[in-house]
Parts: sequence; structure tokens; C-alpha cells
Amino acid sequence: MGRDKTRTVLYTVAGLYLVYLAYGLSQDLGTVAGGEKLLIGAFMVAFVVAGVGLVIWGVRKGMAQAQEAGEETQEEKVQEARGEMQEERVQEAGEEEEIGKEVKEVSSRENEKEV
Repeated sequence: MGRDKTRTVLYTVAGLYLVYLAYGLSQDLGTVAGGEKLLIGAFMVAFVVAGVGLVIWGVRKGMAQAQEAGEETQEEKVQEARGEMQEERVQEAGEEEEIGKEVKEVSSRENEKEV
């Protein structure tokens, strides 16, 4: 699970970096002439599309991972509560068994005294 989270964060950061590169290219666009402007414009568009796509994918994937982690945590809490309840039942059964033994001992003593 840790690798998936790291990969998601890296893809999101890479997407942000591509958007930043597109912004940097737009700042230098005024100093370029002719056919180079068209080429730089095409790369800007490609960087923005790829960057925004990676950011959106990363955010969605991160939210899904967070939700899964929350569900797993909830399941763990339920399992833990069930385990505690079973331990309590076992403990109560043991106490009842001890009480039953004590009652039998007392009644057998009383029977011996009567005899």
C-alpha cells in the first residue's frame, strides 16, 4: 500500500511540474519568432493537458486510497470490538464455572455433614 501512495504522490507532483513548465514556456513566448512560437505553443498545450490529467488522476486516486484506508480502519475497530466481546464472554463463562464448582463443593460438604 505504501508504494501505491508514493506513486500517486509522484504522479501528482509530476503533473504539477508539467503545468509549471507550460507556464514557464508562456513567459518566454514573446521573445521567440515565427515557427518556434507554434512549436512552443504546441508543447505548452501538451504539457498543460498531460499535467492537468495527472493532477486530476492523482487527486482522485489519493482520495480513493484514503477512503479505503478509512474503511480498513473501521473494519479493524469492529474486529477488535468483537474480539473483546468474545474475551469477556469467555471470562464470564469461566467465572460461572468457578461459581458452579464452589456451589457443588458447598453442597457436597453439607451432604457430608448430614451423613
